Amino acid sequence: MKYLRMIPVLLLGAVLTACNTTKKLYEAQQYDQVIQRVAPEVCKGKMNDKDINYVAASYHKANQADHERIQALKATGQPDVWPEIYQRYCSMKGRNNALKCFPTKVKKGMNYVKLDLDEDMTVARNHAEAFLVAKIDQLLATGTKENGQEAMKYVVQLARTNKDNPNISRFVKRSSLCFGDAVFIGFGNASDFTLPQEFLFLPNGIENFLSCIRLVLWWMR
Repeated sequence: MKYLRMIPVLLLGAVLTACNTTKKLYEAQQYDQVIQRVAPEVCKGKMNDKDINYVAASYHKANQADHERIQALKATGQPDVWPEIYQRYCSMKGRNNALKCFPTKVKKGMNYVKLDLDEDMTVARNHAEAFLVAKIDQLLATGTKENGQEAMKYVVQLARTNKDNPNISRFVKRSSLCFGDAVFIGFGNASDFTLPQEFLFLPNGIENFLSCIRLVLWWMR
């Protein structure tokens, strides 16, 4: 019986701890974490006025910050701003989707409006992909290890922007060549014809020529 009396106390403590954590996240301006923490509970019908107020404030403040940042980036006119612009549009859409399941009364109370960002996101993604592809090509053209490593950072951004971009596999293969100090070339004979022993002693010029052919064929697989 003593343990049964403790259950309401433990539940109350858990509720107070959860509210305190939400408050701390909000005060630390971790607005997306507030939404991720509270939104699923509200969607399940678990209403807590304080938490809902924190979510509402977090939602509007985060969206306002992203909107202002997007406008500032666009004003620069620089092509390298588009990856960030696209990611910020994605964040805004993600927040909007997280609150779609809120009860109508709650959404009205927090001035929730469904955002139509699809067209803006498409434009931003196209610009971002164009910049990233051009930047990666520019870095890989140098053939240096340092630029190969830098190119891979942009490849990761490209994959985040559009995982189906057809250039990704090509860039990964090209980048890998920049990381090593040497490339091992192997020859295989898949035919029934036995190569003459003299094949092993070809002049260096012919060996290099055949190596180039083998390398090109390998990339085309």
